[in-house]
Parts: sequence; structure tokens; C-alpha cells
Amino acid sequence: MMKNEKNHYKVFLFDEEQVEGRQIESYLQQNGFQVDRCYKEEEAYKIFKPRTYHICILCFDGKKQRIDSAFRLAENIRYNDSRCVMLLLSGYADDHAAMVEAYSLHADLYLRKTVSSEELLARLNNFIHRVWQGRGENACYQVGRYRLNCERQTLSFDGQTARITTKECDLMHYLCAHLNGLSRRKDLLLFAWNANTRGNARSLDVYINRLRHLLAGDKRIHLLNVHGLGYELLFSEAEEEKQ
Repeated sequence: MMKNEKNHYKVFLFDEEQVEGRQIESYLQQNGFQVDRCYKEEEAYKIFKPRTYHICILCFDGKKQRIDSAFRLAENIRYNDSRCVMLLLSGYADDHAAMVEAYSLHADLYLRKTVSSEELLARLNNFIHRVWQGRGENACYQVGRYRLNCERQTLSFDGQTARITTKECDLMHYLCAHLNGLSRRKDLLLFAWNANTRGNARSLDVYINRLRHLLAGDKRIHLLNVHGLGYELLFSEAEEEKQ
């Protein structure tokens, strides 16, 4: 991404140091990012909305109160939005305990707050290329009489549009991208939950049943279980639809 090139990637920036926060905000804006900045924890909870931001940057220094604020915010963000890339910039990144806690909250990166602007930008662009562009966040899929809009998180059937949940959208996105092919369980879990755990596996089975119900209007569509491997979303124009 070239400097000053406009893009649709939105950054949520939290920094209780207002001067440093403005500097980071200005640099990101100069490089094409849309930035929402706040410097108070209570304000941050009001501003942040799930599925609004591609990247969250949380900054803090060595004061315990500010560390606690950043970690509470990080936990809240990750609980409500498993998709955004989350970076923690620490005023004392040599503190091993803080780094471990950051990654336990599923932060994607923990860096010194003194990181150069050029390195920070390079890392952000890398995440965009690897995570967001790879996901095809703006993708739309037409399968039979259904149309999935990933950006709006909607599923349309014969022109009637309804909102679906984040997890339903993520799973439909992956299944549609692998239409008439195998979608492995572990890949679905990593795509939708960022973790292949037993608890998430049980949740996956529940969501698959929900998707079968959502897709029941078009008899040419089948969401099949492939024992021990995963699922197949199948569609055939040749199959005569039953009314």
C-alpha cells in the first residue's frame, strides 16, 4: 500500500498518552488508514463496535493503572470480536509477565511502544495482506437462490435479506469459498474461532445445524457431514428442485 493511498481499513487506537496517540493517528492517516482514537477507557467501550475495525492498537506505559486499562479493554475486544487484528504497544515490553498475559488474551502482536513508525506500518500492512485480504472480507457469494454478503453480514433468499450472526457468516463464507469441496473441521474452527479446541468443535456442530436450517429453502443445496474430516457444501444446477 503506497503512502497516502486511500483504503477501507479501519483502525481503533487507544492511548492514554494523548500526544503520542495523536502522533500515531496522524501517521496512520497519512498512510491511508481510517482511524478512530480515544484516550479514556470508558470512552473506548462506547466507541468500539464488533466487526467495525480491521485492526486494534492498544498502547500503555509502565503505570499499573494504565496496564490494567489496556488489558481489560483487550479482553473485552477479543471476547466480542475474534476477527480484528489486535496489537499491544507497551512502554516496557521487556516485562515478560505482561507479554505472556497479552498473548493469553489472544493479542496478535506485543511490541515496544518505541517501535519505529516504519516498522509499525510494515507490520500492519503484513497483517492486512495475510489476514484481511486472505479472508476476502468484502466477498459475496451466490449459491442457488441464496446470496451471502460478508461485508454486510447478510444472507438473502429470493430477494428477502436477513442479518446472520458473525459465526454463521464466517462459516458460510468458508463453506461458499470451498463450494462442492471438502471444508475440514480444523480449518473451519481456525477461520471462525481462531482456535481448534474441543469446546469450539461442539459449537461448530451446533452452527452447522443452524446453517442447514437457513439453507433449507433451496433443495439443490446440501450441507453434508464427511465423517472424521469435515463438511461439504454441495450445489448442483442439474438436480431438479423440489417444490
